[in-house]
Amino acid sequence: MTELYAHRQPRPVSKQQLSQHFSADRPIDLEEQDEFQRADFAKRIVRLIEHRGKADCLVIGVYGTWGEGKTSVIRMIDSMLVSSEIATTYRFNPWTFKEEGALLREFFFGLSRALDKKLLTGWDEFAKHL
Repeated sequence: MTELYAHRQPRPVSKQQLSQHFSADRPIDLEEQDEFQRADFAKRIVRLIEHRGKADCLVIGVYGTWGEGKTSVIRMIDSMLVSSEIATTYRFNPWTFKEEGALLREFFFGLSRALDKKLLTGWDEFAKHL
């Protein structure tokens, strides 16, 4: 039995050519970057937030296994809320902290900064009408 092997030298491939065929495993931020039709789900969540009847606290959980796009959905929701100015958003990553005290401290300081910024902006707007 005779075996035939063919071998050819690979052609150089540019980064642009590679990017057309492969996607980095990084979360996206904007609807325009969505290639997996998650933006419609993000829009439904934003509409839920926009049209909720009570001013009570609202907690929304996004569940899924690793790599299903949870972070991408959350980032799209965040960018949609920021652009519509319906809510104050605050991104917090608890995985960057080794101890609970530091996590809690940064969470509340960060939340305070986010709210102060929004409140100052609202106050400045209010002061214009006085």
